[in-house]
Amino acid sequence: MAITTLNLRALNRSDTASSGQVVTATSATAMDFQAAGGGKINQIVQAVQPAIATISVADTSTWYDIGLTAAITPSASDSTVLIMTSICGALASSQYSMGFKLVRDTTAINLGTASGSRLPVSFGTGVQTQSNYDVQNTGHMFLDSPSSTSEIDYKVQLRSMRDGADWHRNRTMYDTDASSIFLATSTITLFEVLA
Repeated sequence: MAITTLNLRALNRSDTASSGQVVTATSATAMDFQAAGGGKINQIVQAVQPAIATISVADTSTWYDIGLTAAITPSASDSTVLIMTSICGALASSQYSMGFKLVRDTTAINLGTASGSRLPVSFGTGVQTQSNYDVQNTGHMFLDSPSSTSEIDYKVQLRSMRDGADWHRNRTMYDTDASSIFLATSTITLFEVLA
């Protein structure tokens, strides 16, 4: 493979890169600051929620915040935001599942298609295990197109199939003080992807 030597003198000390630009070869012997190519990650924001909490799921018709939120300000309106979540917890009743909703500011995103009485969610869990000593981990990924350069808040909400249940964030259904009981952490990570 041939090696090309670039003329670095084409960039003098007064040149200044703008946000989102990278050094790019403009010819076989010169280089300049150019906009970064599509698909480059411009920034990453992560919120880590290690705290244990019990969230009362009072009824099956209400969405509840689970304390997992992160904010990002895209540098360009055509940027997309890759959202990755990892949620740990357990419902305080066996044989019931949980649905989660991804929310951008106040708008639900990436919901399933509505059909009859069935509930569209962004993602969900399997049925709570009978052992009651498992902490369930639910991962999710979605590429959002917010079309904005303003600060955007992303969060996750929970809905249960059972009225009056509790959901335990980052712990098992039973919280016995023993080395066989796990305590976990939940995260939400936002990646700005340049167009």
